[in-house]
Amino acid sequence: MNPLISVVIPNYNRGHLIEQVINSIQRQTYSPIEIIIVDDCSTDHSIDTIQNLQKKFDSIQLITLKKNCGANTCRNIGVSHSKGEYIAFLDSDDFFLPTKLEKQIKILQNQEDIGFVVTGFGSKVIHILPEGIIPLQETIKQNNLGGFSTLLVRKTLFLQVGGLDQELLSCQDWDLYLKLLQVSKGYKIAEDLVIYEVQEDSISKNPNKVIQGYTIVSQRATILNDKLKLIPSKELTAFQEYYLAMRYFKLGDFKQTRLHLKQSIAIKPRPVPILYWVTSLFGHSALATLLSVKNTIAK
Repeated sequence: MNPLISVVIPNYNRGHLIEQVINSIQRQTYSPIEIIIVDDCSTDHSIDTIQNLQKKFDSIQLITLKKNCGANTCRNIGVSHSKGEYIAFLDSDDFFLPTKLEKQIKILQNQEDIGFVVTGFGSKVIHILPEGIIPLQETIKQNNLGGFSTLLVRKTLFLQVGGLDQELLSCQDWDLYLKLLQVSKGYKIAEDLVIYEVQEDSISKNPNKVIQGYTIVSQRATILNDKLKLIPSKELTAFQEYYLAMRYFKLGDFKQTRLHLKQSIAIKPRPVPILYWVTSLFGHSALATLLSVKNTIAK
């Protein structure tokens, strides 16, 4: 008999999407699956929708929180209520493609030294890892593994690393991947098996949350790199400054974009940051055009 997979879904005001999300789990080619939805004090019709879905699917467990605690806490609570040997996460605005869990668990069952598996998620912008074992030095530089919805992890391993840091406002996924890779091997399936969506109220659009999370986790990555000596320290710091510049640009802060590009170049000059900084001298629209062309080519 196949082992049970527990899919944990944090939900806050996704009543308009939650049925589609759950349907993407019901369409999986793998079974058995239990679905644990942790509702973070939704004020929309989420609870009614989920309760109606429970009448159709007896695999759904609903946990309602009495106060708003955030997605990290919801995920940890969901895992604490899970019965599965394996844990998958699915954000309440993302969707699994039908073979996702089957392809992931096949790797975990055939290779005992692998603790978790992630999949492609459609991104062509960040550095994409090829199929195979995940190199820690690449993930120290940035989260190149995607969000929680790409992940299938052994429950024992998730608990071993202490679950999710509930104090982080963003980059919780990157933080977890770094913890997992220190005690276990990870595997990347190159195929895109998750449909990733960004809503208007997503954390990735909140400047304060994005910068708080990135600052903390990048510092942890630096400490880890200092210990393991995987990347020359100047190279890592220069990359972090460049990455911050790009995050600020997405958040609409052009002044901080130019500042961090300049700091990256001062630490270790590299062609791309230099090109972006020189382009930025001609204004926001010039840099935006360059990045748009680059992203179009990457696709």
